[in-house]
Amino acid sequence: MTMLMQLSADALGAFAQPDQPDWLRAEASNEVQGFLFSAARSAAEIPKLLADFGQRASRAA
Repeated sequence: MTMLMQLSADALGAFAQPDQPDWLRAEASNEVQGFLFSAARSAAEIPKLLADFGQRASRAA
C-alpha cells in the first residue's frame, strides 16, 4: 500500500530473527532499525562508526 501511495515504510524493532531484513525487504520496507544490526549507540559514537563504515565500504569497492 505504501508503494501505491508513494510513501516510505520504515520497520522499527527488528530484533533477533536473521530473516527479518529479507522479509521486510520483500514486503517493501524502505528502512529497518533494531538491535539485529546494532545495540543502541550514543551520539558521541556515531562519527567514529560512520568513519569506520566508510573505510570498510571503500576497501570493498
